[in-house]
Amino acid sequence: ETWLPHEKCNINIDGFHSFSKCRKTVSQNSRRSSGGITILVKSTLKKGIKFLDKESSEEFIWYKLDKTFFNLKHDIFICTVYIPPQNSSRESRLNTDHFENLQNNIYKFASKGNIILCGDFNARIGVVEDFVDNKFLEDDKYITPSLDQRYSKDHHVNAYGKSLIDLCIGNGMAVLNGRTNGDLLGQFTCQTYNGASVVDYVVISHSLLSFVVGFNVEDITEFSHHSCLSFILQIKYPQNSGDTFKLTPHIKSFIWNESQKDALRECMSSNEVENKLESLFFQHKGVSSDEATYTDILVANFSEILSDTSQKVLNIKRQKKKIKKGNTKMRQEWYDGNCHNLKKNLRNLGSLLSKFPNDIYLRHLFFAKKKEYKRTVKKQKRQFHNSILNKIELLSENNPKDFWKLVNSIKAQKPRISHEILPSEWFDYFKNLNKININTEVASSEAQIIKDFNIWALGTNDTLDRPVSLEEVYTLSKRLKNKKASANDSLSNEIIKLAVEVLPSYFEKLFNKILSNGHFPSLWSKGFIVPIYKSGSNIDPNNYRGICISSCLGKFFTLIMNERLNKYLDENNIMSNSQIGFRKNYRTADHLLVLKTLIDYYKSKRKPIFACFIDFKKAYDS
Repeated sequence: ETWLPHEKCNINIDGFHSFSKCRKTVSQNSRRSSGGITILVKSTLKKGIKFLDKESSEEFIWYKLDKTFFNLKHDIFICTVYIPPQNSSRESRLNTDHFENLQNNIYKFASKGNIILCGDFNARIGVVEDFVDNKFLEDDKYITPSLDQRYSKDHHVNAYGKSLIDLCIGNGMAVLNGRTNGDLLGQFTCQTYNGASVVDYVVISHSLLSFVVGFNVEDITEFSHHSCLSFILQIKYPQNSGDTFKLTPHIKSFIWNESQKDALRECMSSNEVENKLESLFFQHKGVSSDEATYTDILVANFSEILSDTSQKVLNIKRQKKKIKKGNTKMRQEWYDGNCHNLKKNLRNLGSLLSKFPNDIYLRHLFFAKKKEYKRTVKKQKRQFHNSILNKIELLSENNPKDFWKLVNSIKAQKPRISHEILPSEWFDYFKNLNKININTEVASSEAQIIKDFNIWALGTNDTLDRPVSLEEVYTLSKRLKNKKASANDSLSNEIIKLAVEVLPSYFEKLFNKILSNGHFPSLWSKGFIVPIYKSGSNIDPNNYRGICISSCLGKFFTLIMNERLNKYLDENNIMSNSQIGFRKNYRTADHLLVLKTLIDYYKSKRKPIFACFIDFKKAYDS
C-alpha cells in the first residue's frame, strides 16, 4: 500500500523500475492518502516483465514474467492484491465484487500460463482446506497434487476468507502460508492494538509448487501493521552476457588553480613550446587547402602541445572509484539519537511480538512505543522545519549568499543517472532522438542550396571570409567563460585565455588555416553527451536531456565566426525584426507583448485570431 496521492504516484529508486496504481479519489474526512499499489522490479529484469495496464486497477496490478526470458515452460502471470476491508467506506465506494473481478482475469490468463496472487486480501481463512481431497473425487482426471497440511495461528474465518478458499479450489491454486519452508506454523501477518490475524497471502498454481523453495513472514516493524511476506521461486536467472558496446574512457581534465597561473604562463612562453609550434606550422606549410586530413592532424597536434604543457603545471582531475557501501543509511538532520534509540527499541519489541503474538502486555507495550516514536519524529521534524524557516527569514535580507546556499541544501535531490541503463541503450536513444529520413529529392535540394551559396559567396566582400586577425583572437578570447567543462582535447577556457596572452599569433595561424581550408576539424565535431535527469523513472533514457560537452577551442573558433555572421546580418539588414531567438538585446517578452496586443485587438473587434505554437521534441526540456 503506497499511501500516495494519484498525482505523486511515480516512485524512483535507483536500480528499479516501478509501476503504480494509486487512488484517484480520497475521502474528504481523510487526513492523508491511502491505498494504492506500487510494483518495483530490478531494472536488470525489466525486459522480461510486462505490466498489464488494461487488467490492472487500484486493487490489482497484473504483470507477466516472460517464459523465454526466464527459461520457463509457460508464462507466469502475477497479481499483486490489495482488497479493502469488508464493510469499510472504501469498499462501499468501489461497490464491486473483488473476488469476481479477480476470477475473471484468472480465467483470462490461466490458459496462457501459471498464476500467482500475492498481497493483502483482508481475508481470514483459518485452517480451512484450500483443495478437495482426492478421496472425494471419482474422476481420475481431476486428481489434486499432493499438498502438505496447512497450519495457521489464526483460526477465524470471514466472508472474504470463504471467497478466497473457493477461488483456490476452483482454479487449482494453493496458499503458501503455513505449509512452506520458512513458515510452517502459519505466522500472523497483521498486528494491531486489539489483536493479530492472517490476512496477507501468497497463492500460486499447483504446477508452480515444485518451484517454491522458501516463504517467510518478517517481523512487524514501525512502518505498518502488516508484516512483509517474501517467497522464492527457483527459476533460471537470465545470464547477462555483458554489453558489447564500449563507452569512451574518461579523458583527462585539468584542475584550474589561480595560484599556478604565473607558472603556467612561464611554461607557455618557453622556447620549447614556441619551437614545437613553429615546427608544427612549418610541417604543414604549403599543404593543399583541400586536404582535410592535414587540418585534423594540425588541430590535434596543436591541442596536444598545449595539453602537454599544461600537464607540467596543473593537476589532473582523477576519477573517483565508486565504492559500494553496505547498509549505510543517510540520516535526516532532524533524526537525532533519541529517534534512533526509540526506533531500535521498537524493532526489538516487534521481534518479540512476532514470537509471542498472544502476549497482551507485550502487544500494548509495542503500540505504546510506536505511538511515542511517531510523536517524537513528528516533533523533531516540526522543530527542524521551524528553525529552517527562521534562518531563511533572517538570511534573506542580511546574507543573500548564505540564503541561497541554505535553500539549495534543503531542495529535494533528483535521482542520479542510473547505472542500470546500458551503454548501447544510451547510444541507440541519442542516435535515434532526432533521426529523420532524407529522401533523394530533399538531398538534391540541399545540394543545390549549397552550390548556389558558394556561387554567391564568390561575389561578396571579405566581411565573412577575410583572414582572422590578431585583434579578433585577442578581443574575443576575453569573452570565453571560466569554469566550463573541457572535452576530448582537455583544454579549458582558462588555459586557452592564458595561451592567447602568450601565443596569440599561433591561434591566428591555426584559425586561418581552418578558414582557408573550409574543413571543420573532426576533433571539434565530437563531444561527450552528459544525460541530465528531468522527471519520471530514472532507468528510462526518455526521461533525460542530453547535454553535449564539446571542445572549448572549437567553440572559440565558432565564436569568431558567429561574431562575423551577426555583424554581417545587422549591417545588411538581412535578419527580420520578428526573429528574436539567439539575438542579442532581443527578448521573448517583446513577442509576448505583440501577441497579447493582437489578441486584445481582435477580441475587441469580435474577430477570430489564429496562432501556431511549435514545440520541438527534446529541444529545451525543462
